[in-house]
Amino acid sequence: MQEFLQSVVSEFQWRVGENHASEDTWSFVRHLNDEDLEKYADSKVLLEPVEFTGGKVAVLLRTQELNEGYVRVHISTHFQGNGNRPTSFPASRQPCGRSIQKPSWNRN
Repeated sequence: MQEFLQSVVSEFQWRVGENHASEDTWSFVRHLNDEDLEKYADSKVLLEPVEFTGGKVAVLLRTQELNEGYVRVHISTHFQGNGNRPTSFPASRQPCGRSIQKPSWNRN
């Protein structure tokens, strides 16, 4: 499972760092630009608007072998965004927030 997901990271050419792998655990940090951050992070929870400049997501993947050839996969993520509060925010403009989308692991 880890090998497959590592190939996905390579195929999509994600900017990653702090890569640590063992037999059943893999963790890395993916660096995000402002567009990626707005696409994947839920900004609806913010109290006031923010103009994102970038950020990162820490990803932890754990696998556990179960009976009869099954494998349990647990993936957890933590997003951190960098940005600034706009100095002037027009009343007609609403903050754009998007919930976290499930990544597509299908290769076309």
